[in-house]
Amino acid sequence: MQTVCFRGMSIRHLEDGRFEIIKPMFFKWPAKEVILSMLLAEISFSIIFLLKSTNIFALLLLSLMFLSALFAIGYNREIFPVIYIHFVLCFVYILISLTVVSAVYFDPSICDKDCQTITQRIENVGLPVKEVWAYSFSGFIIIAHVLMTPVSFRMMKYTAARRALDKMMADEEFTKKLQRPVILNSTYPMHV
Repeated sequence: MQTVCFRGMSIRHLEDGRFEIIKPMFFKWPAKEVILSMLLAEISFSIIFLLKSTNIFALLLLSLMFLSALFAIGYNREIFPVIYIHFVLCFVYILISLTVVSAVYFDPSICDKDCQTITQRIENVGLPVKEVWAYSFSGFIIIAHVLMTPVSFRMMKYTAARRALDKMMADEEFTKKLQRPVILNSTYPMHV
């Protein structure tokens, strides 16, 4: 049995000629458990804010919790399209939040020098939410998405490689070639 690293993934060649892809790790922990615990933390954090929110924010938080639960099911069953969509959404969420927040709060020409703080914007909409709750929720969500992006990328690579390997191993001709002994061609010189 031999283990080889190929493009950041560990592939093990078994005794019977088959190949196996080793599940990805994030530092010392399995990537699947890391992403599932982050999604669970996001759902539980949303439940805490759901208790303090009004109708509009409650609808937003419930939809966020539903999406997180769908992504958790996708990661648990290792479904590639769900993992890919989550990776793209994490990346887009980070880019949008960083560009919009930096543009609105650091460029006063966007709001015609009539810029408002987040508390004033929330009061204009008519939502009785404290500033601390809004900042802590948005900060937690941004940090969670930043941490989820590399783990999601590793899981996406693992799932795609595993699907490809399963298709290869399902091909009977390919598996017959793997089980045949290698016959060296004596016409080529061997370097020792």
